[in-house]
Amino acid sequence: MLQKVLLGIITIVVIVLGVLKITESSTEAYVNLNDIYQKFTYQEVINAELDNYLSLRQTELDSLDQNFETFYVENKNNKESVRLKYQELNRYKDEVSQVIEDLELNTENKIWKLINEAVNQYGETHNLDFIYGVSGSGTLMYAKETYNITDEIVHQLNSQSYD
Repeated sequence: MLQKVLLGIITIVVIVLGVLKITESSTEAYVNLNDIYQKFTYQEVINAELDNYLSLRQTELDSLDQNFETFYVENKNNKESVRLKYQELNRYKDEVSQVIEDLELNTENKIWKLINEAVNQYGETHNLDFIYGVSGSGTLMYAKETYNITDEIVHQLNSQSYD
């Protein structure tokens, strides 16, 4: 009976020590994804380039609209010609909208790819087991601030050059 009790106690001690060892060796951290994105200076450069491109395209579309208005006034009696010109303008606008949508998506994906690479590199360099991403969507509801490595990731991102 004493052997069974001792064996039970030893088993419990081994399990507790094992759990403590796992907990002790587990290294975890989290990052605030919204903060990283906002503080990542290169995303400002990329988005400024995108905004410039969008502005140029909008100017072009505005000019085409004005040209169509002039064409309409000059050709309002030729309904077929006006209809064809209007269809052509709308097709072009649709094409431009698709190009812009693709460009915005590619820009966003490029930024997040760089952020994810930096987070992975940081995790490997600092021998972390897990890095949780906090974005306000409920993926991580609470963590001690000591586990927050957002500023370190932002510093790492901003200290690199991007071409």
